[in-house]
Amino acid sequence: MTNFAIRELRSGSSDVYLHARDIGDEEAVAIAGELETNTTVGMLHLAENQIGDVGISRIAQAMLQNTTLEKLYLQGNKIGDRGASQIADVIERNATLRQLNLTRNNITNDGAKRLERALQQNYTLLELQLAENRISTSLLTRIQWALRIRELRKGERIVRLRGKRFGEVEAKMIAAELTSNTTTTALLLGDNALGDKGTRFIAKALSGDSTLKELDLSGNRIGPKGIRSLAKVLPSDSSVKVLRLSHNPLGDDGALHVARALECTPGLRVLYLTECNISDTGVTHIARALACNTTLIELHLGSNACGVCGAAAIGAALADNTTLTHLNLEHCGVGGEGAERLADALWRNTTLRELNLWNTGSSGVGKPRALVLAHLSRDERCDLPRRLAWTIPREVLLQARVESLTTRSGFASERITNVNDIIAVMERCVVESETDAASRIESGATTLVLRRAPACELRAADVERLAAAVERSTRLQSLLVLQTPLGDHGVAVIAAAVRSLPAVRELHFDECGVGDAGAIAIAAAVRESSALVLLSLRGNALTADGVAALVRALDEAASFRITELALAGNPALDNDEERVRRFFSSVQGRVQLR
Repeated sequence: MTNFAIRELRSGSSDVYLHARDIGDEEAVAIAGELETNTTVGMLHLAENQIGDVGISRIAQAMLQNTTLEKLYLQGNKIGDRGASQIADVIERNATLRQLNLTRNNITNDGAKRLERALQQNYTLLELQLAENRISTSLLTRIQWALRIRELRKGERIVRLRGKRFGEVEAKMIAAELTSNTTTTALLLGDNALGDKGTRFIAKALSGDSTLKELDLSGNRIGPKGIRSLAKVLPSDSSVKVLRLSHNPLGDDGALHVARALECTPGLRVLYLTECNISDTGVTHIARALACNTTLIELHLGSNACGVCGAAAIGAALADNTTLTHLNLEHCGVGGEGAERLADALWRNTTLRELNLWNTGSSGVGKPRALVLAHLSRDERCDLPRRLAWTIPREVLLQARVESLTTRSGFASERITNVNDIIAVMERCVVESETDAASRIESGATTLVLRRAPACELRAADVERLAAAVERSTRLQSLLVLQTPLGDHGVAVIAAAVRSLPAVRELHFDECGVGDAGAIAIAAAVRESSALVLLSLRGNALTADGVAALVRALDEAASFRITELALAGNPALDNDEERVRRFFSSVQGRVQLR
């Protein structure tokens, strides 16, 4: 039998089955000797044999040398407390083992307690089975709990416990750990089943001196009662900055508790309430709290039944709120009238930067267009809409933009829906348009942004026409081409057009598939530019050779003005950063690399 076991271990297989082979301590010692140097076995099945404390002690010693064994099955043997103690030594020091089955052995509470202590030093063992030993039920339960929540004992700043099927029992254990934990700043418990009782345990732990800054309780079946207990402690716990409660059945009563907490919670900055069964009544509660809140910067209310009344309440709050920068109302049934109410508020609000109104339930384009035009008309340079995430149907935004442009330019209003029409308008209106051929188009008097235009809609001919229009745009100051697969040829065409423009200060070709050939073309444009101060080529395919061409162009430029060069996300910085930084020695002190 010993020879058979050795042959199996030396076969090169990753899974070795030696169960029910009448293997005793003597054979186990021989197996251990082979395990010490084995580098192929990942799973060893030794169940239903006659291995006792002597044999398992020798296998345990071998496992301190082995670095490949991840699964060890020892159920149905004769392992006692002495053997369990030897295994505990392995658990404390071995970082490879993931599954260990010790079911149906002779381990008592003494051996189990030694294993429990070992788990406090181990963070890699995922499964330890000890059923059908002489271990008390309470101790078995305690060991399983320790396995499940020991992430909190690692000392990690971010503890991820999503989707672990935790209930109120585990919540109680987690809360006990939190009371003495001083390192964890983010506790992610989403997609479990804590319920109202489990949430009360977590809330009680937060009522002390907590270091927690982010708490994720989304998808935990929390109702009004559970959120009430949490809302009570939030005002006294200024440490929590980010709170995620999405996908819980809070309802309007739960929203009321959240609103009361918002009115007097000093530290909360980000709040997620997506899909929480909140109607316009609950949204109104939150809106009233928002009007007096001075710390919240992000509010996510998507997939709730906000309706026109809720939108009106939020609009009223936005008129007075001076801190909120991100608001998500997607799938909220705001409708045209609700959009108009929000638009009225945006005339007074100057801090909101991102407004998500995707699938608002609007019928027609008139009312949502009023919302867009409120922002487009507020600033002559139309700078703010470039930063706003308008997720309104494309044709609405395009039509609104043309109306705004042609009113100032003296042209009749026209409907544009594709890149060719937009380029035609650009040729007539000089610089006062900005295009998105795929998903979004925004514009300003001195800024042109082309974002996420897919190759199938932005053809080579379109690039040529766009370049020609850019070349005639003598007032253009910022050109941003983002997430658009232009490639080296497309970038070369547009860069050549930019070369002679006297006022371009910013040039962005981020995530445009630019390689070294494209970088060389851009370098030629940079060499002749007299106004460019910022060049961004993030997320492309530049190697050190492409960067070298850019640096040479900067060094040789007749009227050198560039102060920032953004190259993050390129292979040159990822793989050869030291060489790239050596290139920059010639322009050190003049150009900031980021």
